[in-house]
Amino acid sequence: MMKHLVSALAGAVIGSAITLAVVFVWGVGLPKVQDDIVWFDQVGECMTKENLKVFQILAPNKALVGEEKDLLLDKPIMLLVTHHKIPLYDEQVLPMPKGKCAKYAGNYNLETKDDGVRVIPVVVVE
Repeated sequence: MMKHLVSALAGAVIGSAITLAVVFVWGVGLPKVQDDIVWFDQVGECMTKENLKVFQILAPNKALVGEEKDLLLDKPIMLLVTHHKIPLYDEQVLPMPKGKCAKYAGNYNLETKDDGVRVIPVVVVE
């Protein structure tokens, strides 16, 4: 009787451990999604070192931006996410701090009236 109880308990513990290991390994490879932004595990390359110009605010710390000098011409639209309490407003020019750039940090699905959904880069200034 005791032998069966120990075997059942050992089986339950081993089964739980295997299940947790599979869930952990499976979950590690999934991208982090927060507020409709798919964040990369590591920040990528610089997308621009130019000043940015805000053309639409999406949230207090999120704005659609482009390079100030080429806004909406041939350069990509980007979603700037600030982690500071910098007030953002339409038409604002954001000078790029010396030695920093807008780095590619994730993707955002932008819903547009004309094109449906476009995937645009998310940038952070570092």
